[in-house]
Amino acid sequence: MYKKIVAIALSISLISSIILSSCDKFTLIEKTDKTTVEETETTTTTTKSSESGMTNTEISTQEPIFIVPDEATPFVMQEGLGHKYDMDIELDPEKQVVRGTVRIDIVNQTDSEWLNLVFRDYPSLFSDSELVDYSDFVPEKDREILTRISYFEDESGEILAFERDTVDYSVITVTLKDPIAPGQRHTIEYEFEASIPTISDRYGAFDGCYNIANFYPVLSIYENGEWSREPYIDMGECFYTIISDYTVRIKTPVDFALASTGLTIDVEETADGKYWNISAPCARDFTFVAGADFHLLSEEVDGVKIEAYYLGDDIDFGQAILEAGVDSIRAFGEAFGKYPYPDVNIFETALFAGGMEYSGLVMIGSDLQYYSDDYSVVKEVTAHELGHQWFYGIIGTDPYNEPWLDESFASFTEIVYADVIGDDYLSSMFDSYGPDSYYGENSTPINRAYDEFVSDYQYYESAYTTGQAMLYYLREAMGDEVFYHMMRTYVSRHAFGIVTEDDFLNVIYEYCGADNAEINGILDFYIDKD
Repeated sequence: MYKKIVAIALSISLISSIILSSCDKFTLIEKTDKTTVEETETTTTTTKSSESGMTNTEISTQEPIFIVPDEATPFVMQEGLGHKYDMDIELDPEKQVVRGTVRIDIVNQTDSEWLNLVFRDYPSLFSDSELVDYSDFVPEKDREILTRISYFEDESGEILAFERDTVDYSVITVTLKDPIAPGQRHTIEYEFEASIPTISDRYGAFDGCYNIANFYPVLSIYENGEWSREPYIDMGECFYTIISDYTVRIKTPVDFALASTGLTIDVEETADGKYWNISAPCARDFTFVAGADFHLLSEEVDGVKIEAYYLGDDIDFGQAILEAGVDSIRAFGEAFGKYPYPDVNIFETALFAGGMEYSGLVMIGSDLQYYSDDYSVVKEVTAHELGHQWFYGIIGTDPYNEPWLDESFASFTEIVYADVIGDDYLSSMFDSYGPDSYYGENSTPINRAYDEFVSDYQYYESAYTTGQAMLYYLREAMGDEVFYHMMRTYVSRHAFGIVTEDDFLNVIYEYCGADNAEINGILDFYIDKD
């Protein structure tokens, strides 16, 4: 995520969170036989987007052949891992609301009996100026309206009692008629209508762009004997969910374009609107972006269709995010394991100073084009957000309590991206955050919860830049081959689950040994193990 923190980053250095490596392009080794490495030739390929007529020239230096440990064999998208959401949604631009009916086939994957359910209703927080900075600019008509929930109903037709927390009113507790036992499935239905604030945010409507994220009451995570109730973070991340399957039908005006998490199966146009039928199995969440002024460029790389949406006649922006998407999906697939989904959507949209990631979809703010003449910042932010498809999407994390497991890794993917496209990097950046450096010696340990940081800047610096530096130095110490073998094992082992700090440390120790003085020196410098 680069949301408002981009403004902080750019004021420090051109974009201090964007780390461009000057190291030689890494050579990854994938494949089956650990003892065989094939020689490859340098190739140049030219591709043409059918939608735009533009020509992209891609330079490929060395086609990598991977030696992947058995533990890190390619992983594939899976269905039935979590809950099943069946959603009928309408986007109503005239009234500026999103409404719908949601049926959830809930599975209790814990050892505890559930007497109630906790849902998170994040749109309700966008009226609170203490929680959402932009709310000061939200029209009065949008401020006092919370998400309206008509009912919660269980599978027997029983209407269930529910109440909203009086302090954090994104928290909604539903009292069950009958408990849900461990391993049991149970269906809940609810109807909702949420106002869309007039702001250029990850949830908002602005200049004809409808960013519809975290818009439906979503079932929270149950762990350690209780439902997660971590507060909303406007500066950073707080969305914490398990992998689930989504079947979604969305109604929009006829002249709207729309892209979302998952695949659009078909689109039906009628006199009263356009109906989008979408299937999104094995997704961390469901998000869509819509509007009447979006245009599409697309390209396929390594079996993944990359769709880049740009606004109006801004085709240069569209080409920039498409090129970054092609380079990122290829590079990250080589580094961390092949992207398991059939497509990914990249949107230029009204999003203040940055980008935002969701399952199968990333938002890139139009304003980013003004930070560089050559769209380099646009591309770098696109790479960061696509890095989140692995670190948050494929591997889930608790972004409130362990934000570095999300943002440090996404920031490190910028280095991978830079290696591939051949960008140079100011080495003083890493020197500044390395051992014995001023910033390094005075940095905050990266493994802190959000509420343990004294400021948003400290949170940003630690979770993004300092954690990124740690991964950089680990790669330097381990060597490219071992490091990327280790990363692919880490991703493969925990794909579609949720990781903790110990999960990452354990895989490092497996590869390097628990008593490796150099590796422990790096870890001890950046991580507080007390």
